[in-house]
Amino acid sequence: MRIVISAGRNDYYVCCVADDVKRAVLRVVSGKVVCIHATVRTYSPLKQVLVTLTGVAAAYHCKQEHMKTLTDVGIKSEVFERMSRLRPDSQRQWGKMAVNQMLCHLSDSFRGVMGEKALGRKDNALTRTVVKWIALKAPMKWPHGVKTMPEMDQNIGGTPPAEFEKDRLALEKLIERFTSQNRDFEWRPHPTFAYMSEWEWQRWGYLHVDHHFRQFGV
Repeated sequence: MRIVISAGRNDYYVCCVADDVKRAVLRVVSGKVVCIHATVRTYSPLKQVLVTLTGVAAAYHCKQEHMKTLTDVGIKSEVFERMSRLRPDSQRQWGKMAVNQMLCHLSDSFRGVMGEKALGRKDNALTRTVVKWIALKAPMKWPHGVKTMPEMDQNIGGTPPAEFEKDRLALEKLIERFTSQNRDFEWRPHPTFAYMSEWEWQRWGYLHVDHHFRQFGV
């Protein structure tokens, strides 16, 4: 696939060109995807993605009030209740992590964007806009198998698990700090999405936790 970005004064177009796609354009204004258009020659998995995105843009149009975030007290309580159902012998539904590694991975991810753990960056113009919009606002679950950053991988540079209950409580405390109005840290750029608004941080926090809790069946 070839991706072409055409910049204007306050917006730009992202044009994706592939063998089975005649034209797929996403218009981005002030960091938000406001229009998606695609013309696809034949059926393909990519066509399904483009059709989905077109529907999302038309029907959803960034209605943030309908999306779960960690700043919602009820949602945060739900997250803590799900966490309480994790057990040292909880089995993964996909991936390679054990449950205690998953708890440490989530904690490391929060520490990274809170400036308490070194975190690399791999963002670009596309990930900071289109990919971020899809990840945070498209009504679909995050995909499995996305490669973990080395510093967040418990088998490489991540924090190794200690004791299950201690690791669980550490994550709970980090979520409380992450959502506190009396913030004792400053946001650091996300490795893929870079700088984000308060709403986007809290939306990302919920989606990341939800993704890995579902990985272990809670």
